[in-house]
Amino acid sequence: VEVGERCVYIGEAIRTPDTQSLRFGINASVTDLSDPGFPTRLASAFRYNSHRLTRLEIEITETAMIENMDSIAPTLQTLRDMGVRIAIDDFGTGYSSLVYLTDIPADTMKIDQTFVRQIGTSAKTAVLVQRMIEIGRDLGLETVAEGVETAEQAEWLNMHGCDTLQGYHFSRPLPPDRWWAWFHSHSARIHADSETELKAGLL
Repeated sequence: VEVGERCVYIGEAIRTPDTQSLRFGINASVTDLSDPGFPTRLASAFRYNSHRLTRLEIEITETAMIENMDSIAPTLQTLRDMGVRIAIDDFGTGYSSLVYLTDIPADTMKIDQTFVRQIGTSAKTAVLVQRMIEIGRDLGLETVAEGVETAEQAEWLNMHGCDTLQGYHFSRPLPPDRWWAWFHSHSARIHADSETELKAGLL
């Protein structure tokens, strides 16, 4: 689904009282973020809910972000000025230099699933993930672990201070109609925990 259509759908969904505790994330391409008109189109999808843009997070892969920083940086900054959060997706699979983290306009670091899946089988990988979490925290970035598939992985990540977990252990990616059914079946547990922040990924 084209990113604009997803924004329109999220713009409607975010108005629902039941979703007030949720943050919605969507993937954006370099083409989207190189377009100076992208923030305007995004704002139009939230024209009746502009104050809720703070609950939207745009995700772009680490490699795409670094390789195209000059062309997308103005759009990223505009989005952040609008209140939209920016996430570095697939962190750890791109450049080995961490210098860019001091300049990049981002709020969230999403640790790639290739690391997360090896937490219980590779001591060295576990050390790397722990350091990523620490770097994110020290730089003021929220850390998200992608590809969490087991309760053991979830327990380890929670114990080491990862902010948010994402993966098949909780749910597979769902189309909007099935996502709503899943959400309502879990809403009692979600709202019972005042510190729960559910990040919703829509196909």
